[in-house]
Amino acid sequence: MASQPSTAGGASGSAGVGAARASPNKYAIEPSRGSFRVADNWRLNGFAQLLKLKIGDYDGELINYGVGAEWAFTHEMIAGLGYDYYKYNLSSQKDRAKGEFDYRFDGPKLYFGWTF
Repeated sequence: MASQPSTAGGASGSAGVGAARASPNKYAIEPSRGSFRVADNWRLNGFAQLLKLKIGDYDGELINYGVGAEWAFTHEMIAGLGYDYYKYNLSSQKDRAKGEFDYRFDGPKLYFGWTF
């Protein structure tokens, strides 16, 4: 995630959300990402993903989103603070493979990036 310093505010990136429906048992939202420059060298950004799927005896979902703020302190370097949420779930009702995987983590993030 590189930031380009600018003297004007404005939006950049992609903020669209697409949806695909393959059958009553499958649902997906394409990954979406948005970014908005709020001042010189400052940008707000966010993303969201959703996937729910049922195939035979397997049922699962992936939910993922995040928001953050970035500061470009040089043309090549950024620092950011944000919040991320991830949840993965998969369950099986198969006769010989019953079980469930349920994983979730969320919380703040502090990051540094550079371009070359």
